[in-house]
Amino acid sequence: MYSFLNPSSAPLPAQRAETPPPAYDELAYDQPGYETAAYNQPAHRQPTNNHSAFEPTYDFDYEIEGPPFTCGICLDEKPRSESYIFDCISSHTFCMDCSRETVRGTLEGNGVPKCPGERCDHEISQQEVKQLVPELLEKYSDLLLKRLFAQQGTFLVCKCRHVMAARYDGQQERCDCPKCHYVFCSLCNEDYHYRSTCQELIQYRNIWTAWLRQGRKVYHQTQKQQQNEYEKQTKEYAAAHKKHEEDRAAALQAFETLQRDEQYKAQRAKRCPHCQRVVERITGCDHMTCGQDKYGGNVQSGCGKEFSWASALPYTAEAANTPKIDNFVLQAPKQAADFRHELVRCDNCGVAEIIGLRGMSSGSGGITTTMAFNENRISDA
Repeated sequence: MYSFLNPSSAPLPAQRAETPPPAYDELAYDQPGYETAAYNQPAHRQPTNNHSAFEPTYDFDYEIEGPPFTCGICLDEKPRSESYIFDCISSHTFCMDCSRETVRGTLEGNGVPKCPGERCDHEISQQEVKQLVPELLEKYSDLLLKRLFAQQGTFLVCKCRHVMAARYDGQQERCDCPKCHYVFCSLCNEDYHYRSTCQELIQYRNIWTAWLRQGRKVYHQTQKQQQNEYEKQTKEYAAAHKKHEEDRAAALQAFETLQRDEQYKAQRAKRCPHCQRVVERITGCDHMTCGQDKYGGNVQSGCGKEFSWASALPYTAEAANTPKIDNFVLQAPKQAADFRHELVRCDNCGVAEIIGLRGMSSGSGGITTTMAFNENRISDA
């Protein structure tokens, strides 16, 4: 295993290889401002080859010789080949594993790492980060950039790393990145939240997360059940309406048949003067017998008495009343509401009609949110 050297840990002339690595052939301590701007000034000049900025380390063709040492962090005795010496004035030395994990933990906690030596204020340089945790080099640069902007107080950094100036220092404003067109909040750098604070955005996200995990599934299941019930009620309604129309048509047809019968009897029938039964003369003379032909046969209901057709009173058609048909009173089923919020305009896209649920979360005065069907945004209303 090979160590990563800095000027203060360079091997003695007797131990030094004939050809030192290109990264360590010249020192940079003499450059102005080195102590106060370590993160901008590498401890050694950069190699002249075409190595990527994210290559983990430089390879050495020799081992560091020396007695074992005790790491001040893990307190384990380690061989000198597993040591790492920081570029601080005191040249604090720790084992490679502890050095790497200390720097990694600080960066993952969004802090700029320092030398873990006691009361050492040396801020880890870019070169040291590159040697210890090259995969976090980009995050290290971002932290330095954000710190610089925080000191200035007038710059905004988009997620695409495009830098722009803020119009109002310390105030919430909508920022539209001209590079990637991302719209974000100037205070928290998250999706811009209309008419709500950065703290309320956290509550909105909790509501939205609960909706995605459970609420949406329950909502769609309920909607499906309501739709199935609506279709069932619609079929029942259509069948009942059809039967009512058929009954109505049959009643009207019976009434029309009765009216035609009455007109027919008024034109061709008379009443028996003895029993008032309706009698029709088909053919023959005026001498009639109620209930049968004059000379027998064709027996029907009647009194059987004889009378003269000419003297019998004509049949008067009875005025039949129009049949009473009840109106169809069943109400058509209503489809489940789709929660359309009319005259409510989305702040993000400008659509004038929003479809979605309205939910209330606890808090000061309550927070009301509208969950649109596209499920991509939550706009407070």
